[in-house]
Amino acid sequence: FLPFLRLGDVLDAGSGDGTMAALLASRCHSVTCLDRSEKVLQAARQRLSGFGNVAFAPGDIHALPFPDARFDHVLLLNVLTYTKDPAQVLREAARVLRPGGDLTISTLAHHTHKDATAPYGHVNQGFRPATLQGWLARTAGLGVERCEITSREKRSPHFAVISAFARKPDSISQPAKEHP
Repeated sequence: FLPFLRLGDVLDAGSGDGTMAALLASRCHSVTCLDRSEKVLQAARQRLSGFGNVAFAPGDIHALPFPDARFDHVLLLNVLTYTKDPAQVLREAARVLRPGGDLTISTLAHHTHKDATAPYGHVNQGFRPATLQGWLARTAGLGVERCEITSREKRSPHFAVISAFARKPDSISQPAKEHP
């Protein structure tokens, strides 16, 4: 379905070496790869050197270095387990979304296999869909379209993945005007 996508300005927050950005760049007006590691951003620069619509930014997903309402789409793919404050990351993602913009998340569901994920630097042991949905709605102010476990590994330890899709409201509700 990728050839049918038409995306606007996309932020790949925690982009790593730019694998996802490489898939999306030809379908976007622009894509910005943000990562805290300059080393992986350099790998992304090499991977995406043929695209003129790709930008690179070092930064922390807890405090995005972009103005409010900068992006049409924000991707948080396999990064929330590395965060100290996932609710803050979601607030930041919502802040940089334009009205009507979309947030896409893929993350591990809660698990008890810290020994398997610790070598990869995971700070969190995944999340419960209801917790993530609550943060999206109440903390970030987004409309949640879907937030559920969408896949499970067949091999032990059978990690499960949550996919979440949320949208920033088109406009902020204005208080009703009083009529004389």
